[in-house]
Amino acid sequence: PLGDVEGLQRALLEMPHVDEVRRAGGQLEVDISGAEENASAVLAELIRRGHRIAEFRPLNRDLEDIFLRVTRGELQ
Repeated sequence: PLGDVEGLQRALLEMPHVDEVRRAGGQLEVDISGAEENASAVLAELIRRGHRIAEFRPLNRDLEDIFLRVTRGELQ
């Protein structure tokens, strides 16, 4: 279901190539390792499991954002 953020988060954490899932307001940000094909596979699996996805897009992080996340201990 579209509003089941907790269920979606659990499903994502069970999937291969999903490194991290973060809540950002009413959205989830997901770190997926590897090639673009892995992101496509994650999306296809979510849809196969019956999750309704309203938006799925890459986030382009700049070097400053990555630096801040590393220095805060969010990335290792």
